[in-house]
Amino acid sequence: MDCGGMMPTLISFLSLLLFAEILMAKDCLICPNPTVRTKEGDDVVLQCYAQPMVNLSFYTVDVKRAGHKGVVHAYRHGHDHHRDQMYEYINRTTLIHEDLGRGLVTLRISSVRQSDSGPYKIYVPKTDCSFIMNITVGKHAEFNTAQINV
Repeated sequence: MDCGGMMPTLISFLSLLLFAEILMAKDCLICPNPTVRTKEGDDVVLQCYAQPMVNLSFYTVDVKRAGHKGVVHAYRHGHDHHRDQMYEYINRTTLIHEDLGRGLVTLRISSVRQSDSGPYKIYVPKTDCSFIMNITVGKHAEFNTAQINV
């Protein structure tokens, strides 16, 4: 049986399947460190990346506290949006814009407090993907005791 005539058809079919799979692939956010433990007064960095890598510079990015109204930090149309920001986070958050171009969402929260402990949702609506990270903030004494006992 001569399969030479079927080869171009098979290659075309496989190429079409691969193209369809690429189009249907769901963008996702991946976080290498979903739990951050720190002490009061320190800065915390929440970071995740888009998979597959996509330039997020012109996407909407929201970081919210689970179970709270308002946002910890919002980024819209290439700019930070502070209008809906929760009062507790005003002047305490910095989104690293340069990282967005490399598919990274990097948010620094300065001078964390115990009240900052809990889950944070990083959400990129255009990709319909989100990731939950958890921050645990302890008192200085708790961390000093833990270091002495180790």
